[in-house]
Amino acid sequence: MKFNKIFLPIVAAASLLNAACTEEVEYTPAEPSPLAEYYFTTTNSDTQELLDGTTSFSVTIARADSNGEKTVAIESSIDPAGAFSIPESVTFEDGEAVKNLRVGYDLNNIEVNTHYTLTLSIPGVEDTPYSYGKLTIDIVYLPWPTVVGENGEQFGLYREGFYYGLFTALELLQYEVTIQQHPTTEGIYRIVNPYSPDKCTYVMDFFGGYDSDNDYYMIINASDPDHVYIETSLSGIFLDGDPDYPLYLSSVAGNTIAGGGAPDPAVYGTLKDGIITMPARSLINFMDIGDGFGGYYGNIEGTFRVVLPGYEAPTEWVSLGMCEFTDGFYGKYLLGDDYQPVPYKVEVEQFMQEEGQFRIVNPYSVYGEAAEGGDEYFYIDAANNDCVMWTYKTGKTVGTSTVYCGTYGDYLLANNKATIEEIEETESAGFFIDNVFTVKGDKAGVYTISAGRPMWRASNIDVKLDISNPEEVVEGDAEAKRFNGKRTMTKNAVKTNIQLAR
Repeated sequence: MKFNKIFLPIVAAASLLNAACTEEVEYTPAEPSPLAEYYFTTTNSDTQELLDGTTSFSVTIARADSNGEKTVAIESSIDPAGAFSIPESVTFEDGEAVKNLRVGYDLNNIEVNTHYTLTLSIPGVEDTPYSYGKLTIDIVYLPWPTVVGENGEQFGLYREGFYYGLFTALELLQYEVTIQQHPTTEGIYRIVNPYSPDKCTYVMDFFGGYDSDNDYYMIINASDPDHVYIETSLSGIFLDGDPDYPLYLSSVAGNTIAGGGAPDPAVYGTLKDGIITMPARSLINFMDIGDGFGGYYGNIEGTFRVVLPGYEAPTEWVSLGMCEFTDGFYGKYLLGDDYQPVPYKVEVEQFMQEEGQFRIVNPYSVYGEAAEGGDEYFYIDAANNDCVMWTYKTGKTVGTSTVYCGTYGDYLLANNKATIEEIEETESAGFFIDNVFTVKGDKAGVYTISAGRPMWRASNIDVKLDISNPEEVVEGDAEAKRFNGKRTMTKNAVKTNIQLAR
């Protein structure tokens, strides 16, 4: 099964369930109350919201002895009277200890925003701390209206963030979705079937199963626009179509399974100008693995975004053009000590939503297959001109650790060996002066991130990226883009390739 190959190792390695440490308290337990022969379990909710597209909900009934086939009578009443269908009994098969009593209804005959009180009882059974003989449920039907833009826009935009970035096989997807709003509470939204295969094309190919017979909703609570979270929601995805393995979605702040007390304020998202975003690693994918919930963090690259109907997705990255780059990070690691850096042209983009953020597009395509497997972008954080951080994931490994390109400051920060303040004081990163990014050779190189023995290897070759006079990008004119990891490059051929790219 795909589950065994893909999901289980991640779940085992990154379980979200952490045991809480508490002091032991001495107590004298009360005498246990005996279970009735039949009873309503305490897991039943005393409220029930009827959802669009549904025709029933279930109430759990259990029995103390699962031997034999038995039928138990159920008494019921509903106030006010409505179009509810309630069985007069349930039958347990031999060996069956738990049974679901299904309460049916027709939403066309249910009054909107009217509270119906349903009372169920098992004749002769009294309530105990562990079971109920009588159950009262408050039922209400509050349909969620569809969000429509000022000019009649029917759809919003959803950019995937829960799964993208976890597996290299997945492409970043953005697609139209129907978004509904809570009928009574402003700022609570739900996306209708965000992972249906007709929208999210990798659901069936990668996960292998989706329940198309029912609607699934991602509920986003943005009632406080500065503290947005995603409530625990079923995605509709079932690994390999196995109903025993449904995938759940939530944000760290909205997870009702793992718990853990008040979340860090940094894990909340925001709603601004009709756009909902969540911080990187603030989302959770998880599933029931039999003896508990396990999962892993999503939104690894911070791609999650919801644009409400009537609003436009913001312009994020804008190309500055082709700029001259002297690589002092990666070439020596790839090609050995005889590598001689020659400046070549790269496309540079600037992030428009946050000051001081840049990235190089396909920074090492000039090295052909020698650099194959690396990320598409080399990110540059120049929020502080005197302490510029560089991050590039090469796709190479040392043992089990991924190799990154960056500054000595990036290596220290990623391995918790120094604070950003200490990196600034020791000038362990790069700097940005007069539209030129520079990193001294002893501060440029490759590194790994490890709890054991992280690696740092300086290239001793200066890095320079000059964005002061960019050339216009014309599709196909950049020889550096032409290669993009498609050719085998020898050490002698690299220099020629770089010269062509100039």
